Amino acid sequence: MKFSNKNYIKYPCPICKATPDQTFKVKENNILLYVSVCPNDGLIFLNPRWTTKQYVKYYADEFDRIKRKGIFKKKHSGFKKFNNRTIRIDKCLKDLFISPKSILDIGAGNGMLLDFFKTTYDIDTYFIEPSIECKKQMESRGHISVDFNTDKKFDLFVSSHVVEHVNDPIRYLNDVRSLMRDDSIFHICFPDSDNMVTGWFQVPHIYYFNKEIFDLMIKMIGLEIIEHDVYKTELWYTLKKCDLYNGKIEGGSKRKEQIKKIIDASKIKKQKIKYKKG
Repeated sequence: MKFSNKNYIKYPCPICKATPDQTFKVKENNILLYVSVCPNDGLIFLNPRWTTKQYVKYYADEFDRIKRKGIFKKKHSGFKKFNNRTIRIDKCLKDLFISPKSILDIGAGNGMLLDFFKTTYDIDTYFIEPSIECKKQMESRGHISVDFNTDKKFDLFVSSHVVEHVNDPIRYLNDVRSLMRDDSIFHICFPDSDNMVTGWFQVPHIYYFNKEIFDLMIKMIGLEIIEHDVYKTELWYTLKKCDLYNGKIEGGSKRKEQIKKIIDASKIKKQKIKYKKG
């Protein structure tokens, strides 16, 4: 499946449903991408882009080969990030005196995090993962595959660098919330777009969130923050359910500095953006 912009379609902002009237061209790794900035809330996202069907096929068939090289090695390139996530989740559970009986890892990759929690907490381990090969590997080690249509509820949820890949992040967060109990814990992390690094603009990365935008999203759907922080270029949260917010949702800032970078980049023939080195 070759990267192509021939079948791109336009999408509205998932937060306010407005359709941005400006699109900027960005060239990354010889691939031409189109980037929009919502005029209301400042969300940066690829638009126009692939259809949902194209993304589903890509993640099922090709994502491992292109983006997850060496994923089935015991210590692949993501091991340090994985280790940091398990430490902070484990610490949060101990601080809150929580002993989860089940975990759902969404976008579980090779299941390394599930292996850790199955051993450490002796809990039931479930996952949602589109990769056919990853699914086979995890099932062979006793982890259970489910989808968002399951009737089960879970105690602990983990979503590591998934929300920026989905076509509708509001629906995604709502789907997770629907499987949470009142005392469930949801740990989520994603790239912090206030700390952009070279290579971020790419076909799989649909959305570019910062803290202000993400805080707005979770407020909309009824999730509240237990704790949050930044790890290098990664923004992470531990969340729990709360009552749905019934007041007026105020938009975030226009994120002027980032928008200016994109506009400036669109005026340069090579479509380069000034990134932080990382």
